[in-house]
Formats: sequence, structure tokens, C-alpha cells
Amino acid sequence: MKQITFSKYSRTAAAAASVFVLTVGGATASLAQKTAPIAAPVFGSVDLQKCAQESKGRQESEDQLRAFAAGLDKALQRLAGGSSRFLAEPDMRELSALYEKDPASDADKKRIQALEAQGDAGGAELSRLQQVPAQTDAEKKRFAGLTAQQQKGDGILQAIRETYSGRLAARREELSNKYTGQIRDAVGKIAKDKGLTIVFDSQFALYTANDITPDVIKQLNK
Repeated sequence: MKQITFSKYSRTAAAAASVFVLTVGGATASLAQKTAPIAAPVFGSVDLQKCAQESKGRQESEDQLRAFAAGLDKALQRLAGGSSRFLAEPDMRELSALYEKDPASDADKKRIQALEAQGDAGGAELSRLQQVPAQTDAEKKRFAGLTAQQQKGDGILQAIRETYSGRLAARREELSNKYTGQIRDAVGKIAKDKGLTIVFDSQFALYTANDITPDVIKQLNK
């Protein structure tokens, strides 16, 4: 059986090459492999928290989130403050969506009035039946139905409230991802312009000679 062995490689200063000697049985072959120089990484740092605080993108995102939250809260208050509980669930959810529209069209306003009148009628009827000292069988049945509808409406209202909370959280995450992406893009551009290969968050780097925080903030706020 032929035996394959590797001898130690030798390096010449002139060629800067690695030479491997391969011995197969009695034959010998030489293979020279040049090694390319590896560039040292250039480090930098950026204060991401400061960039976020002074970024117009974040300020705009927070303004949008506040406006979105205010719209949801206003719609929920209108829904909870009226007689929407006496509406069927599809009508109640439709009214909730209409309350969110700002501005509402004339057609939207007309539909809102119709749904509110329908809910008010149910509430007024329940209130009237509560004042009847001796209800007929028909009145008792109607009273029980309206009471059950009101209780069911409370559950639907709670479900809508939870939906609003979920939508608000999703919107918050969406806007956060948006301005975080803007910061990431700005850091990448400045790092490329300055020839940096690695950029650390300054909270994890005790010291670097290349703090690009001011340049990133300037890029964000163009």
C-alpha cells in the first residue's frame, strides 16, 4: 500500500508562500499556495439610545401612536357610553368601526344615527318595562330578551376593548420597527462612508476611537 505523508511547510520571505511537500511512495511533488493578506477590522461605536431619542422618525412615530390610541379610545368611549349593548353583534362592531372614522362621511354619519337610534330604542324599552308593576307574559318575555341582550352586549363590548388593545400593541410594534430600521440604515451608511467594518452599541463598548453617534443623528434628521 502506498503511504501518503505530509512534511512541514516552509515559507520564503520573498514569495510569502506556503509550500507543502507531498510524498506518494517514492515520488515527491511540491505545491505552493500564496496567502492573501487579511485586512484588520476597523471598529466604531454608536449610542443607539441617544439616536432613538433624538431621531425625528421616533418622534413622528410616537405622535402617530398617540393619535391612533386617542382615536381608539374615543371610539370606545362613544360605544360604551351609548345604548350599543342593545344592538346585535354585527351592528355593534359596525358602529365601533364607524366611530373610528375621522372624518366621517355624510353616509357614515347617517348610518351612525340609524344604529344609535336602534340601540336607544332597545334601552328605552327596557327602561319602560322596568317601570311596569305587573307585566304581561309578552312583556316579561320581551323584558327577559332585552336584559339578555344587554348582558351579551357587555361581553361584546369587552371583546372590542381587547381587540383595541391588541391593535394598539401591533401598531406600536410596527412603528417601533420602522424607526429602528431607519436607525440601522443610517448606521450602515455612516459606517460605510467612514470605512468601518464593525460598529458596536456604545453601551457594550467601553471605548472606541470612532464614535459615529453625531453623524448618525444628522443622517436620521435630514
